[in-house]
Amino acid sequence: MRLARKITLAIAAMIVAVMTAHAYLLLQRQVILFDADLDRSLRLKQALRASIEGVWRTHGADAAQDLVEHTISDAVDGAHVRWTWLASTDRDDPRYLDLPQADKERLRSGKRVIHLRENAAGVEERFTYIPESLDGAPPIAVLEFVESIGEQHEYVQANRMQILLATGVILLACTAAVYVLGVWYVGRPVQRLRDRLRAIAAGDLDSPLLITQNDEIGDLAREIDGMCGKLAEARRQLTTETEARLQALEQLRHTDRLTTIGQLAAGVAHELGTPLSVISGRAEMIADGEATGERATASARVIVDQSRRMTEMIRELLDFSRRRGPRFGLTSVRAVCARTIDTLAPIARRQQVEIAGALADDPLIVSADEHQLEQALVNLIVNAVHATAGGGRIEVASAGRRTRRPGEGGADAEFACVTVTDHGAGIPAEHLPRIFEPFFTTKAPGEGTGLGLAVAQGIVRDHGGWIEVESRPDEGSRFTLCLPAAAAAERPPHRAA
Repeated sequence: MRLARKITLAIAAMIVAVMTAHAYLLLQRQVILFDADLDRSLRLKQALRASIEGVWRTHGADAAQDLVEHTISDAVDGAHVRWTWLASTDRDDPRYLDLPQADKERLRSGKRVIHLRENAAGVEERFTYIPESLDGAPPIAVLEFVESIGEQHEYVQANRMQILLATGVILLACTAAVYVLGVWYVGRPVQRLRDRLRAIAAGDLDSPLLITQNDEIGDLAREIDGMCGKLAEARRQLTTETEARLQALEQLRHTDRLTTIGQLAAGVAHELGTPLSVISGRAEMIADGEATGERATASARVIVDQSRRMTEMIRELLDFSRRRGPRFGLTSVRAVCARTIDTLAPIARRQQVEIAGALADDPLIVSADEHQLEQALVNLIVNAVHATAGGGRIEVASAGRRTRRPGEGGADAEFACVTVTDHGAGIPAEHLPRIFEPFFTTKAPGEGTGLGLAVAQGIVRDHGGWIEVESRPDEGSRFTLCLPAAAAAERPPHRAA
């Protein structure tokens, strides 16, 4: 409700400012009225002064003094008039003028003097001193007019209290009304909007805003509800498209895997010829009776060993061809490399190419899907086999590296890297930016689909890694696959082989 409080404080400040200005103007008006009353009083005093001066000139100072102290004082209601002498120095003299010397000098120069004082009863009085002279001579007498202004002060004070009371009542009523209305029409709706936006940020797009007021906040609430509906529909479409994309990607990877299986099948079929010939020969020796006793037992062991060898080859082929969903776990990069080299050896031998492994002793544990990682390595090695002429050599090396991701800052981290190096024809510089595009290939028709490198890069990227490429025409190519190493706390204990 902070917004309602801010609005209330702002309006309260405005009310105080308006009422203060009103009180100031009202009091100024009263001051003006009092000044006008003072002017009327002065004009009356001037008229009395002329009369007193006429009596003084005609009948003398005593008559003028008697006129002032008896006739005029009794005739003027609310005022007391006294005759004083400027030259009197006796403080016991009833006609002594008790004023500072500076005020007396002003009176001698013919100027009026006005003072405000409180009497013994605490009532404020206004003392007006008007100099008197005859025939242009310096003033020698002074008329002292004493008027009570207590009523005026009481009136002003009463007005002040009324203004303060009215200001307090108006301020209390307005601030209470503004605060209640602010909380009801602004504070609570805004709080609901805030809570709804937090729910949207958390993923809740289905709960509607229960704000029905017909104002800008209600319009905003309806717009947010409409936005949530559109976002929910977009999320459903995105989920559907993402699922379709994942299915298409998995189908693409499976298609590439089947392509590789075709090549592996030819190599396996060739590799199975030798064990089958050995099994057939030993079986014939046993059947014809040529091998008896220990020789028959030895031949049977040979048959079992060759059968187991063929079974392992076929199992590896089937495992590689089987379609699986991603299953991440702690995986040894060294073990995957070794198994992949053994699996692809038949293909390489048919092409008269040797695959040499330079694998580190460190198992290089990563968090990965073992079969997807194997497929990425198979694609890199098969691509190298196709690029290598007969009699060539391919090196597969594994090692740990402390580096950082390309194009990113931050601290270095540990990565497990596998490098596949061939000494084949290499890749032209103009083709390097496109080698990871799906279906892009420079091979002859029937030798490749252009999916191998694209699938390998997609798998590595899904695992948080990247593939580096170095290639020069007629010198060969080097592909380095890098994956984040698992934390030391996650790694199983390493046992030396």
